[in-house]
Amino acid sequence: KNWISRDEQERFLLSLLSLGLDRVAAEPERLANECHAVKKDTETHAVSNYSAFLQSAVCVRSVREELELSGRLLHELAADVPSLQRACEEVDEHAKAVDSLRKQTQTTWKVHAQLLEVLEVPQLMDTAVRN
Repeated sequence: KNWISRDEQERFLLSLLSLGLDRVAAEPERLANECHAVKKDTETHAVSNYSAFLQSAVCVRSVREELELSGRLLHELAADVPSLQRACEEVDEHAKAVDSLRKQTQTTWKVHAQLLEVLEVPQLMDTAVRN
């Protein structure tokens, strides 16, 4: 992988070409010193921010555990979906049956007076025959 872009490479080459022979010869040592300084700086930052690294590791572990738990719960929930779907279908069927009975009851109630009259006819005829 290239860690620096092509433009940066070209700028570095142009700066090398503009240096004198003595400076070009000293460039590897200068770069080694700069690399050493950067490594030292990185170590210093790592030591000074050690607690932040530890806290970040704890947070990452906590998030990983929470995600694993969420995954397990989601898997369990997904396993329960078919039985929930069947239960909902049963409730729907029961609700349709109750609605059908309600409609029959409403129809019966609407013709209640007429039914009473029809049911009273045999009793009226019996009473009329006796009189």
